[in-house]
Amino acid sequence: MATKELKADLIKKIQDTKEDYILEEVSRLLAFEEEVGEIYNVNDEQRRLLNKSMKEVEDGEYLTDEEVQKETKEWLKK
Repeated sequence: MATKELKADLIKKIQDTKEDYILEEVSRLLAFEEEVGEIYNVNDEQRRLLNKSMKEVEDGEYLTDEEVQKETKEWLKK
């Protein structure tokens, strides 16, 4: 089905829908699609920190969630 036909079919189905929960879900899906396509601009400092973080991950210099949870519990006991 071509894009134009698909859009017309969806519009018709939306117009015929009587259930609010369906319309809310369609709205949520369309909003999500807009968010996915969003481009973030970062400044030089942010870019530097992102690159540093990616390098740390590549080098294995990170903690798993489990390790962080364990360290946090130990720290809170002090």
